[in-house]
Amino acid sequence: MAGGTIAILGTGAVATALGRRLSAPGPQKKPGEEPGEGPAVVLGGGDVLLWGRDPARAADLARRLGARAAGELAQLAGAEVTLLCVADRAIGELAADLARAVPGPGVALHTSGFHGAGVLAPLARAGWSVGGMHPLVSFPAGRPDAGRPDDRRLTGAWYGLCGDGPARSAARALVRRLDGRELTLAEGGRAAYHGAAALAANGLVALVDLALETLGEAAPPEEAGRALANLCAGVLEDVGELGPRDALTGAVVRGDAAVVEGHLEVLPPAPREAYCALLARMLDLARARGVDPAALAGIEGLLRT
Repeated sequence: MAGGTIAILGTGAVATALGRRLSAPGPQKKPGEEPGEGPAVVLGGGDVLLWGRDPARAADLARRLGARAAGELAQLAGAEVTLLCVADRAIGELAADLARAVPGPGVALHTSGFHGAGVLAPLARAGWSVGGMHPLVSFPAGRPDAGRPDDRRLTGAWYGLCGDGPARSAARALVRRLDGRELTLAEGGRAAYHGAAALAANGLVALVDLALETLGEAAPPEEAGRALANLCAGVLEDVGELGPRDALTGAVVRGDAAVVEGHLEVLPPAPREAYCALLARMLDLARARGVDPAALAGIEGLLRT
């Protein structure tokens, strides 16, 4: 997949990030260089054809990305690979529209983390090779497009792939071009993969919000948000390098029941409930770490009461 046309269907955050990344010129990776190593590179330079339900919006986005705009789905015929970067609920309908407008064969990939290749059944029946290529990256809608870092986050990002042989091959080629890496998923593990991603990403956001509720007026909200984000970034780096068991720090691994009890006394109801739910897993990690059971007994007693 060196220079063929890539069709991107959609005008949202994922389509924008992938479109910018794939269409922008830039240096290629050095042979043997691992994904994500060294300075960020842009593996673009290809011909990107953008389509959206709103032609004016699609044309404007294409102009800003340096891509071409397609006014009709039929104009996507001949693309080397077609990416359906739309909301989960819209994939099936768009696949059916595309199958009617562009007779197969072709290669189509959706960017949903939850769905497998089956959601593209209308295209498969029309002779297309179908699959999925989900970037395991956060795309917050509230971030303004100007200066958006999402395409830079794609450097070294992991992608969950699925689909038939030709679709997987095309997806792997795109992942290499995006300077990413493939996350190997067991057959039938797509929903668990997406659930895990939602728990880690969206759950973390909710957890930080509970932490800010706990702080209340003890610190300015904006400063507190940035401070906690910095803390979380360091913790996540430790998890990536050490794994959850060895990344755990704090009162639980020290067996300090008095500190844990102090936390429980000051936490508001909702943060306290979340803290207790997570405390059980912290104790599991501490036991796996080899912390003396006698040191954990006091914390276990607090959790029971």
